[in-house]
Amino acid sequence: MSSEVARRGQYGVDAPYAPILMALGGASLLAVAVARLWFVGGSPPMVGVAAPGVAGLWLLLNAGTFVHTTRAGKFAVWAELLDGLQLTGDECLLDIGCGRGAVLLMAAKRLRRGRAVGVDLWSATDQSGNAEQVTRRNAALEGVADRIELHTADMRALPFDDGSFDVVISSFGAMFAPDQRKTAAELLRVLSHGGRVGMANWTPEGLVGGGLFSVIAKHAPPPPGIEPASRWGTEERVRELFGDGISELRAERRTLNFRFRSPEHWLEYFRTYFGPMMMAFARVGEDEAPALEADLLEMMRAHNRAGDRALVAPAEYLELVATRAS
Repeated sequence: MSSEVARRGQYGVDAPYAPILMALGGASLLAVAVARLWFVGGSPPMVGVAAPGVAGLWLLLNAGTFVHTTRAGKFAVWAELLDGLQLTGDECLLDIGCGRGAVLLMAAKRLRRGRAVGVDLWSATDQSGNAEQVTRRNAALEGVADRIELHTADMRALPFDDGSFDVVISSFGAMFAPDQRKTAAELLRVLSHGGRVGMANWTPEGLVGGGLFSVIAKHAPPPPGIEPASRWGTEERVRELFGDGISELRAERRTLNFRFRSPEHWLEYFRTYFGPMMMAFARVGEDEAPALEADLLEMMRAHNRAGDRALVAPAEYLELVATRAS
């Protein structure tokens, strides 16, 4: 896995109060344990010291793990994708659906002699806080403002000439475009011959592409003619979409672990920040929201690997690198 320097931009901590409360609770319990050792006369019962001490250490460990997953962990996913592209530093790169710039700016740091271009519709329903000015501010904080360009554009009709880019990337972005064939054609059109496409897409068997999207579709069916976004998460579908426009395709299934205090905590966060879920709740309305909530929580409990202690749920995605045919 690639080693990346600390990020300076504001990409958000998932529910920032969560690790704060965990850390405060852990520190308080450790203080209780220490107090009992120092101030209780004689030999205090070991359980009276060990119980709050162990619980305090467990909360502090969870706070650290939570922050790592929501900050460092998710950036490690993008670093692996960029590693697979083997950038030399002088490429012209396009990030489709760049959002606040988490991947775009990471790529820009590797392009000391190149250029990183990001496109997005800047819709708050796709990602909470999604705005061009936020991305520009993050670029300045990361020290790469002079290496990037930002454009407002639909990924199905990109405002660039044929063969404009050496690399095109999309992390859980292009897969959500309504017309998959037109989107794939645009990715290849703006890519130079011999250039590379790098993508991360949720798989149809995984927690997000299978479980989450299925529950949402049950309560808020997509409009007629819209293909499931998770089809982008299969090598067969990617080969079908790109066709003879590519000469090589490397695909590998990987896993990103979601870590939250509980299934309810996960639902609160995703309902606030995850575009597809935000739109689903808006579509079902207040009367149907409880039924959607119940099914989402049932799904997440089924995928939880941490029991009643917390939520740790593996979400599978497909990482792919395709080479444009010459």
